[in-house]
Amino acid sequence: MNYEFINQKTAEGRDGYIQYINLLLYKNRKDLFDLLEFDADAPFMEPMLYTWFNAREKKIPLEQIVYGYIVPEKRPGSITVYPDRSGIIYLPNIGYYHTDITEGPIEYYGHEKAFLARLMVNGEVVNATCEPICLLPDSGIELCLHNDPLLNTLFEGNEDPAIEDVVSRHKQHLEKALAYIKIYYPEFDALLQATVKKVVIFKSKQMRSFASMLANGTAFFNAQDWHDEVFFCEDITHQCGHVIYYAVMFDKNSFFSVPPETPIKQFNNRSNDVRTVLGAFYSLLPFCFSNTNSWRLLDGEIFSDRQLHEFLGRFAFRMRKFKIALEDFRSGEMLSEKGRLLWSAFEEALNEVDEKVNYFLYQYDTSSQTYDFSYENFLLLNPIANPVTNQL
Repeated sequence: MNYEFINQKTAEGRDGYIQYINLLLYKNRKDLFDLLEFDADAPFMEPMLYTWFNAREKKIPLEQIVYGYIVPEKRPGSITVYPDRSGIIYLPNIGYYHTDITEGPIEYYGHEKAFLARLMVNGEVVNATCEPICLLPDSGIELCLHNDPLLNTLFEGNEDPAIEDVVSRHKQHLEKALAYIKIYYPEFDALLQATVKKVVIFKSKQMRSFASMLANGTAFFNAQDWHDEVFFCEDITHQCGHVIYYAVMFDKNSFFSVPPETPIKQFNNRSNDVRTVLGAFYSLLPFCFSNTNSWRLLDGEIFSDRQLHEFLGRFAFRMRKFKIALEDFRSGEMLSEKGRLLWSAFEEALNEVDEKVNYFLYQYDTSSQTYDFSYENFLLLNPIANPVTNQL
């Protein structure tokens, strides 16, 4: 894959996004904008800023989001903050304050040492314990330890996943997968570090893993109890791949010769396909990242036994899906010249991996799969004693 092109477009999109948030904040709250370091990227890449500007209901004030990015000597003496339903007050770039208060407003009197800050209601001090943010090893990416009122709006049906329990179970799996990627796929790791600022692990029966421009810079992993680093190696490259892709396609109209919201069924003749041209095109780069990562890890002999069996099942299923997804755009009639160049890079990436795995990978039967990979369904058609696995 042409990483020079991807890196260039990612950097351009990242800079464009920062300028956009700069302008939004300047127009809406110049007083807060003036307190931030204009040349610093971190304040304007805070995912909750974009979420706040697009939220219909502003459940927490803007001051609560940007306070932690203001240098201590410029911070206001106090700000008004709001807790979630569990009494947790989250200040980005600072941490979480655990209280018994489930409704705001609460006055927050900050301190350079976060644990010395005071919280007050009607002049009375509120008992609170401070929990710092959790940065993943060797990165500036934050692992969300608790939910918050703004992120809650992104879960369908007002679902409120118990993030704490899932983080406790899967943190080590996430960190192990990230360590593998850093070693075996440094090109992706560099893009990941440049664009992804937060990750959320949750557990849901209703929602899939996802990324959303409404929390740009954040990847959401729906991890079930039986998942381990095999799942995370795939989901990191998939969901974080979407975050990277949002940067690559920041100027999304320039990649198409038709309006991006045009139904894709007008071109692929599948009447039940409800996606837009943009939505279908958004799937391609994450496939590239996930499949390249799978080949790198397979070549590195990372997994064995049951994990290898699941890993290969996911790999075979995803490669087949990628081939179908690419065909939707083979005619190129809905793409601009820039879009066709990008599609060609995706096809090249597919062929590069396919040449290395086609002699064994497609012997696995993935016909029982639906949208998301199910190892339980895979086992029914591919017993773990499959000779293909034993030959590797």
